[in-house]
Amino acid sequence: MSSSIVRTPVVLLVDHDIVIREQYQQCLTEAGYSVLAVADGTTAIKRLARYRVDLVVLDYTMHSTNSARMSSGKLARIVRRWKKSVPMIMTGTHPNIGMIATQYRANGAFRKGGPLTQLTACIDSICSDKMKAPERNGVRVR
Repeated sequence: MSSSIVRTPVVLLVDHDIVIREQYQQCLTEAGYSVLAVADGTTAIKRLARYRVDLVVLDYTMHSTNSARMSSGKLARIVRRWKKSVPMIMTGTHPNIGMIATQYRANGAFRKGGPLTQLTACIDSICSDKMKAPERNGVRVR
């Protein structure tokens, strides 16, 4: 009889808005994910270098306000070049967030203000076989 260890999927959450970041972090934690929440692209790059991240949730509306921060577009391009196999979801209030996400080769999009269950459903739907979806109420979700 062999036993396999199931690792909790790690989501890197990048959003400059602390209220949104805390809401998403709570939702994703309750959904069974381990969440690394950061406020800017520079810190996100450091977390990507240090931790095994299974998925990135990236706020499209982050802008570069000083030399310590980078725009979401630049971060998305870095993630795609450096961590090609890591799925990415872009979030934002832009009415065409889905099209924008496609331009940055994101795997999904979530419109801010929508039900957070849609965000978790989006994450669940793009989880690869190597990243087992967490159990909810005793049922493994995909």
